Amino acid sequence: MADRPNRRATDPSFEDADARYRRLIEQSGVGLFQTRTDGSIEWMNSAAAQLFGYESAEEFIASTDDIRDVYVDPTRRDDLLRALEKEGGVTGFEYEMRRRDGAHRWLSITARASRSENGSLEGFEGTFVDVTERRMLEAATRAMSSDLEPTEAVSRFAEVLRRTVPFRQLSLIQVRGDSYRRIVSIGDRDYRPLPLDQWLPIEGHPLEAVVRTQGPLVVQDTMAGEWPFDATLKDRGVGSYAIIPLPTDPDSLTTFNVGMSDPGAFNSEVMSLLSAHTAAVTNAVRNILLFENQRELVRQLEEVARLRNEFLASASHDLRNPVSVMCGVAEVLEARWDEIDEDRKVKMLGSLARSARIVQQLLQRDLDVALIETGELHYEIEPFDLDRLVRDVLDGFEQSGAGRGFAFRSDGGLPSALGDERRQTQILHNLVSNAVKFSPEGSTVTVEVEREGGELRVTVSDEGPGIAEADLALLFKRLSRLESSEPGTGLGLYMAKSMVEAQGGRIWAESTPGRGARFTYTVPIAA
Repeated sequence: MADRPNRRATDPSFEDADARYRRLIEQSGVGLFQTRTDGSIEWMNSAAAQLFGYESAEEFIASTDDIRDVYVDPTRRDDLLRALEKEGGVTGFEYEMRRRDGAHRWLSITARASRSENGSLEGFEGTFVDVTERRMLEAATRAMSSDLEPTEAVSRFAEVLRRTVPFRQLSLIQVRGDSYRRIVSIGDRDYRPLPLDQWLPIEGHPLEAVVRTQGPLVVQDTMAGEWPFDATLKDRGVGSYAIIPLPTDPDSLTTFNVGMSDPGAFNSEVMSLLSAHTAAVTNAVRNILLFENQRELVRQLEEVARLRNEFLASASHDLRNPVSVMCGVAEVLEARWDEIDEDRKVKMLGSLARSARIVQQLLQRDLDVALIETGELHYEIEPFDLDRLVRDVLDGFEQSGAGRGFAFRSDGGLPSALGDERRQTQILHNLVSNAVKFSPEGSTVTVEVEREGGELRVTVSDEGPGIAEADLALLFKRLSRLESSEPGTGLGLYMAKSMVEAQGGRIWAESTPGRGARFTYTVPIAA
């Protein structure tokens, strides 16, 4: 076989891409793994090994001949294999495992099957995350729900209180900073409930006075309109009310709000009864709040895990096509090098190089996202020529045969912009790329640059279908994709917003459905 060029040896982009990919995998907080049906571990990243109590993947693999050994119940491994054999993949499969130090943890696996040529299950690969906090929380809920479930606990308290204080409405409220939320609200049969679990501004609410004095507040007649909120209560049949603060949490204030049908209902006897009843349940309320805070934390952790899994799935989707091309071309070249004429070899190697560059760009994008998330993305802020940058970006799109026309308008004679020129190129490239993607073939993408006060303003306009007003607020969120959008990671606009704001600019979108979209961002002017 004739000598063929070693692209990995001659092209540093291979090494760069490989290093970036490995760094991205190792920096991921999600456990990644590959294992076989016999229980042997083919590969895992450091995050996976650390979940099992080991410093490195090599250490864990060397000490574990069969992954079943770490299962508290080894039959769960058999359940997992049966599910993979039947479905080809699993999402959220949970099992209890034993760490190196003997402690137990719960893991949630998302995996897909690996099969041999004859279709038999050989192993599987995927991700897992630690869901121990959620599982323990669920166990605590089952064991202590009668004491800790807020509505049930407050309902039982209300039954006792109602015997001595015939209230119309009772709420348990948490105040934090300048906001408050109702955790529980109970009323008569015809009482229209107020919103629960929404953080609302405290301004104009009588809670302002309770926060200031740290003592109870009584309003004997809602008709007097002492507080703007009184009209809302009067509308719901509350003639008078009292707010009783509870010493439950140094970082927030908790209150029982009690409303009565009649004005002037809160005499000294009623207040004494209320104070006695609320003082008696202060510890129970403290436990309720602790439980609620833990549940909110678990919800946030689950959301983080969901976003990570979605990101990995999206990234895998992007990488699949260029990697498939690289593998296919490389296999053909390896098997038939002597049979292929030189012109075709050049074309195939060019295809291989293009796919490698795409992979390199995708991995660089993913690495940038990781750095943005940790606040470690570096910017080299210097003066640069914004007009020239825009022309260079548009020239690149025109030469790529994008099937769109490109127009550039500028005020001319503009001062130098101030920012990281490479990152500014990324920002504009993302916006123009989106405009190309969502506009019809043969249409025109227009970029305008103008001066506005002490900054330069760049606007990218397309002639696409536009964006619904309700969707505009979602555009720049991480991993957000509109229902009408094409497949993608939902990272481009998130990255653009992060980079613009990190360099002292602003970014926004405007659109009328059916009349295209306009994305505008600002760049500071160099002094």
